[in-house]
Amino acid sequence: MGRFLSGLSWSQPVAAQAYELGLSLPGVQALVESRDAVVEHTRLHQYVFSLDGVRVIVDSRAWQILSVEAEHAPPRVRMREPEVSSLGGWGFTDTARESIYRLGVTGGEVLEAIDFGEWLPAEQMRTICRYGRVDVVVSEATNVVIAVLPAGAGRTLSRLDSVPRAVGTGAPVGSVPQDVHDLIRRARDAKLIVTQASTNHYKIWQDQEGVGAPVVVPSTGSDNYRGLRNSVAEIRRRFGIDLREY
Repeated sequence: MGRFLSGLSWSQPVAAQAYELGLSLPGVQALVESRDAVVEHTRLHQYVFSLDGVRVIVDSRAWQILSVEAEHAPPRVRMREPEVSSLGGWGFTDTARESIYRLGVTGGEVLEAIDFGEWLPAEQMRTICRYGRVDVVVSEATNVVIAVLPAGAGRTLSRLDSVPRAVGTGAPVGSVPQDVHDLIRRARDAKLIVTQASTNHYKIWQDQEGVGAPVVVPSTGSDNYRGLRNSVAEIRRRFGIDLREY
């Protein structure tokens, strides 16, 4: 399995974990690719590679290293509250910092929730990033983590929770669109103006074509969760409309 995961990346907190064990990124990559590594498939898109007392957790969808730990080490030390004023480009409120310390959550877990979690709409134009054992409440407009809660404790827009669609008409209401066609259909349902400028991209306008700056969405190559999520976030920032509600 590991031989097919070349070119892995990692976040700064994970790099710090590896450096504490005397490992560089090439060293961790070599461990993952080693034929001698013991491999466990722990959850969808997530694999654990163990070799010579080191355990590496990898997200195979994002090609990202999520954790590097000593295999028999005690649980990772919690990041103390003063140490998380900012992380990975995100600022933290006092409430979020206190929650991280109180819940015993690592900074890496918070970033994983933001990067790989399910993004759910919340009140006051906020987003809940649900992943693993946490709900991370963020303000996309200001790049600030508002709060960190136990998984499932975040209050999403209740009228949207688990509202199914008819078969073949897209992801459930409240979720990120499943593909570009789903995103464009939702934009039209929200009364936005959609034009296809060429075979390579769509332009989405708020009130009238040609008035103001459009949000540009590629018609191909963007059917990945992060790309679709970014398009939804850009439309929300620009027009104040959350396509997850449609």
